[in-house]
Amino acid sequence: IQWLVPGRLACFRCLPPLVTTSGFDEKKLKRENVCAASLPTTMGVVAGLLVQNTLKYLLGFGEVAEYLGYNAFKNFFPGYSLYPSPQCEDRNCVKNQQQYQAWKLGRAAGAKEIKGWKVAAAEEEAAADAAPQENEWGITLED
Repeated sequence: IQWLVPGRLACFRCLPPLVTTSGFDEKKLKRENVCAASLPTTMGVVAGLLVQNTLKYLLGFGEVAEYLGYNAFKNFFPGYSLYPSPQCEDRNCVKNQQQYQAWKLGRAAGAKEIKGWKVAAAEEEAAADAAPQENEWGITLED
């Protein structure tokens, strides 16, 4: 599941799926004596996660996953932030990146804002406010 916010997150040209870039033949994934019955189940699980992520975004609750993978062999759900590539082949992506950076720095008065940009700004402000604070128990957080 990959959430796309133009200019702020990677597009499919910035970060194409691994199967596409590796040149791997998808037909080789089918193996002898392996039941393909789990494929619809896996597709159902992924579709449910996609709908959940969409509802979180549209209804404004929870944390919207920027990227959420699913490894059925290891029961593993990796999550990542996927930032756009400044060398992206898509000129619209590069243009949106420049607009986002200008909007983020506040230099572009009246710049067109794309939905999803304010979320990032609010998250960055919250992270800055989460600096270490004194507390009455003397608890500290160390890396």
